[in-house]
Amino acid sequence: MLRRSVSSLSGRIHPASCIQPVAAVASCVRILPSHIRPATQSFNRTQARWMSVHGADEEDSHSDFKPIRKQHVGASGSFEAAKSQIQKDISTHDVFLYMKGTPDAPKCGFSANVVRILSAYPNVKYGSRDVLEDEYVREAIKQFSDWPTLPQLFIHGEFVGGSDIVGNMYKSGELDKLLAPPQPKKANA
Repeated sequence: MLRRSVSSLSGRIHPASCIQPVAAVASCVRILPSHIRPATQSFNRTQARWMSVHGADEEDSHSDFKPIRKQHVGASGSFEAAKSQIQKDISTHDVFLYMKGTPDAPKCGFSANVVRILSAYPNVKYGSRDVLEDEYVREAIKQFSDWPTLPQLFIHGEFVGGSDIVGNMYKSGELDKLLAPPQPKKANA
C-alpha cells in the first residue's frame, strides 16, 4: 500500500492503481489515521427504529428537520358539530357518500370505486363530503355508522357499506333496488 503511494508521488504509476482506481482510493482511505479518516459509521434500520420509537429523531434534531403533523380541523370545529353535520347530510340527501377526496378527484382507490359505481346510475344524484378536509367529520362518521373504514355510502338515511359491500351489491343487483325511485303506494279500493 505504501509502495503505491510513494510510486505515485515519484511520478511512476503502479499498474494495479490504473486497473482499479476506486479500490486504490478506498485502500488509501483505510490506511489514514483515524482522526483524518472520514466518518463512515454505518446507520442501520435497527438504529433508525430505536430513534423513532424513543423520540430521538424529534428531540435531538433541529426544528427545521422535525416532522410536521398536519391537522385539518375543518369547518365543524368540534366532534358534536361534526355529528350534527353528518345527520344533516344524510337527512337532506337520498344518497350521500363520505369519501376521501371529491367525486371529480378521489384521493383513494376505494372512494374512486364507489364513485365509479354511482356514476353507472346517471339518474341518481348524490351528495358527498371529503373527510380529509375535517378530522372531526372523519372520526365522527366512523362512530356514527359503527364502521371503521372509508368510504361510507348512505342511502335514504341508512348506512349501506364501504367499497367492497357496494361493489358486491352492484354486481348482484341489490344496489339497483335501493337506488330505484320509490314507487307510489297504491290506495286500497
